[in-house]
Amino acid sequence: MKFLLTLLLVNLSSVAVAQAPRNLCKEIATELRELRPPLFAGRQRLFEYQQRAGIVYHAVADKIFNSYLAQDIKPKAYTDCFHSKNMSAQVERLETLLPGAFFFGTIRRLKLSSSESVRLFATDVEKALNSGSITFLDISVPSDSNSGTALKFGGFHRGQNGLYINPNQLPSHQWNLIFFHEFAHALDDSLRSAVENEAKSPLIPYLERMAKKGVWTEADEEEVRTRILSSLDRGFAAEFRAWIVAASLYYQTEKLPSVEWFEQILQFSSRFEPATEKIVYDFLSPRFVTEPKGVFADPRIFDVLTSIRESWDEVLPKMGPLKKYITYQN
Repeated sequence: MKFLLTLLLVNLSSVAVAQAPRNLCKEIATELRELRPPLFAGRQRLFEYQQRAGIVYHAVADKIFNSYLAQDIKPKAYTDCFHSKNMSAQVERLETLLPGAFFFGTIRRLKLSSSESVRLFATDVEKALNSGSITFLDISVPSDSNSGTALKFGGFHRGQNGLYINPNQLPSHQWNLIFFHEFAHALDDSLRSAVENEAKSPLIPYLERMAKKGVWTEADEEEVRTRILSSLDRGFAAEFRAWIVAASLYYQTEKLPSVEWFEQILQFSSRFEPATEKIVYDFLSPRFVTEPKGVFADPRIFDVLTSIRESWDEVLPKMGPLKKYITYQN
């Protein structure tokens, strides 16, 4: 709620925002408060009011998004201004519109790209949102997140196939990059299949049973390998695929501000090429290490996991359907 209260003040003029936030607060508050349903109105007048209110609220939500991108407006800059304003009803309505303004506003911008891959990605994200396959969207940290999660720029909930991106923490010049990454997860069929497989038959109980089994057949070992591969498709391999998509689209998006920490990971490459994929893999790999503990203390199980990871050191994990968003640059 604090995010919505503070973002409500955003205006397209950087000078005005810096010098007179309280005046802007009063101006926008007055505009929204004037949107009161007419008393004792007939059906037609009530319908006209609802139409006018919808247009105004959508315009305010769009202005908030555009101002965030243009000026990196931080919601906390306006917290004090709204402490004295009683705008809970207006904010509750905006709360339902802001995610759409941020996400669909990004889609509209990306669909204007000269890059075919960027346009295709934006179109597929739009289809996923319109179809309801992405179950929830948010532009603030979900209420059930712990303090660690609250510091993140964004997140994808694998079980629910929903996501959030938090502009209260995320600098605006990084918005597109995180958008690419989180929605790559949402469009990842391999990830979705792996999540469904885990829901049907959880990995750890299965491995516990296999650890107790005396002698494995070749079929046993192959099944263990298949199950571990599926698990990796929810974790390390999923992150690899999402960051590869994000890197490719990042390089293809025109006039995208530089994201220094990301370019440092990519060793300041000037373009996206096959070697970039290995750079991303080498960065992620040591951050996804499984220790020989628990069920993985069984040497047979650990050997299967190790053999998979070692094979990826030579031949990178497959991108699956997400490969269609990859464009190598000469």
